[in-house]
Amino acid sequence: MWPRFVRCQTTWLFRLFCTICALTLAPAPASAWIQHGRVTRHAFAMTAWLDRYQSIPVTPYNYEDKDVYSPRWTIHYVEKNVGEETSAREILMYYSDEPDWGMDSANVSPFQLLMG
Repeated sequence: MWPRFVRCQTTWLFRLFCTICALTLAPAPASAWIQHGRVTRHAFAMTAWLDRYQSIPVTPYNYEDKDVYSPRWTIHYVEKNVGEETSAREILMYYSDEPDWGMDSANVSPFQLLMG
């Protein structure tokens, strides 16, 4: 067994280390999806079944209801115009970073910070 003095000092240092880590890492922005399209491109590079879906028509966003939470938000298309064709691979690469587009930044609840 360690002497009591060593155990107390180790516990104090460990708590100090955990506190410093929490204070420095907690406010850091987490940009996990930035440039995720590149990762998706490499992940699906050897996926042969995606090659069967080369001509998917780009259709307009035509839901009847207006978004009440974020009415100023506009639909991003797959860097193509409505009516043009795209591939499944392009759709996956383009929309893989969708969480960074700010759709979750509508202020609808004071508890939104806690719930994500």
